[in-house]
Amino acid sequence: MATALTISSPKAYQVYQRGGDGKANISITGTYTGAAPVTVEASWNGGAWTVIDAAANGGDFSGTLNAQSGGQGTLTVRDSENTGVTASVTYVGVGDVFIVAGQSNAAGELTNFQSYSHATLKATHYKYTGSVWAELADPTGANTMKGSVWPLLATLIMANQGVPVAFIPTAQGSTTLVASPAHWAKGGARYVDMLARLSGSGVNGVKAVLWYQGATAAPSGISQSAYATALSQ
Repeated sequence: MATALTISSPKAYQVYQRGGDGKANISITGTYTGAAPVTVEASWNGGAWTVIDAAANGGDFSGTLNAQSGGQGTLTVRDSENTGVTASVTYVGVGDVFIVAGQSNAAGELTNFQSYSHATLKATHYKYTGSVWAELADPTGANTMKGSVWPLLATLIMANQGVPVAFIPTAQGSTTLVASPAHWAKGGARYVDMLARLSGSGVNGVKAVLWYQGATAAPSGISQSAYATALSQ
């Protein structure tokens, strides 16, 4: 029987990418103190209690809430034999996750900080500085003194889709795709960093990569065909 529970993942404000059916599996890991074995149940967004680990042992537990529909809410775990022992994480979502990649415009070049709006949902981001999940707020990227378009886009997408939106910012100013040193080419420094940030975020996948770049390529004589080929790679 557990005397205490802790949720290691997901984190508050983390969003899982929904599939074509509008659903996602929420993977849960954590720790407990007390005598093993422990049966751990989980509930998300007011849903039914479901056993995710029927015989946790060794101080750790893990499991999955399968096929959860799009939405956002509190994730709670408990010991089925001692239901007063619980742990919770707020604003866990199932929705759409986007990687933000490119150069300074993607990192943020607006004069003012921007904000999102939605009556019930929280937009989120895996912060460029600090690499932690948080509610979406400018600055969202490497340009820490300027605003970005991403809170405005989050407002539009959430109004249209009715699910939470999350961004994983990876853009950095003065970076290139084609011209040497081709930071964003496969294997390049920014490409590698993008994958590392994706992995560190703990998400199960992404909806798309939002690519905002080209100010360096256009005036340097890079052809449209060369740029398109590099982008597809």
